[in-house]
Amino acid sequence: MSNNKDYKKADLLWDVKYFFSTYFFGYPLEIWGMLKHFFVKKQSPQKKFAIFSTGRSGSTLLVSLLNSNGNVHCDGEILKHRYLAPFKMLNRFANQSTKPIYGFKLLTHHIKDVQLSGKRNGVQFMQDLIREGYQIIYLERKHRLNQSLSMMYAIFRNDWHKKEEKKSQNGKLNVDLGALDWWMNGFDELNAYEKELLQHLPHVHLVYEEDLADHRKHKETMARVCDFLQIEPIQAKTKLRKITPKNYNSFISNTKALIAHLTGTKYEHYLKEQLAYVEDLSKV
Repeated sequence: MSNNKDYKKADLLWDVKYFFSTYFFGYPLEIWGMLKHFFVKKQSPQKKFAIFSTGRSGSTLLVSLLNSNGNVHCDGEILKHRYLAPFKMLNRFANQSTKPIYGFKLLTHHIKDVQLSGKRNGVQFMQDLIREGYQIIYLERKHRLNQSLSMMYAIFRNDWHKKEEKKSQNGKLNVDLGALDWWMNGFDELNAYEKELLQHLPHVHLVYEEDLADHRKHKETMARVCDFLQIEPIQAKTKLRKITPKNYNSFISNTKALIAHLTGTKYEHYLKEQLAYVEDLSKV
């Protein structure tokens, strides 16, 4: 069993790591990248793409599926660190790839909050990305409650992606309901911002719940993506496993309070599928 203090302690540690990684680590990495650029064999990829999404939307799963193709190399969150020249840094990674098809994962807050050019004009940032030859794969997660709980549970566990199931050593998460509201409202704002940025830009649109959550859909999803990128179809396979269980009771200690908190709010409809796991709410 855990309490809110456990989550708040984990959240504070995550905030500190995020702050230093975002605002201080990038510049030394940029200098190192400039120096390394002179000594590494360079090539220009034939195709380039960016997976554009918010956190906990299945982007790491999509990266894993795309990397199933021997001709594809997809990096992670390259732009999570602030750089003086983000596009030059990005293209250094692309030109150092040994694969003909190169991609990376671009989270919404990298544009909105991290890269200064993105903060000034997000639409222009995305347009510049396309001018650099990147095609946009937009991945959306619609279940705001599950997305927020997934984020909070990952912070609580300090465990973001696993190739096999692993039980938490910290016990169940006692959901901080104020923090839950903050995450859900924040993801709503980022979702609206994504729509604004992509309004007039070419992209393929994937939805986590419809295209990735069920492994039986992976083949069809990869066919759509490959058709958009105009590359050979990818055999969809991954070793990743979900960390956050579907049944809230299996990882949350205050499910009853959570349900009561959301009942009557704009997020109440997200509880419908969850109630199927609850046989008697009075015993939750």
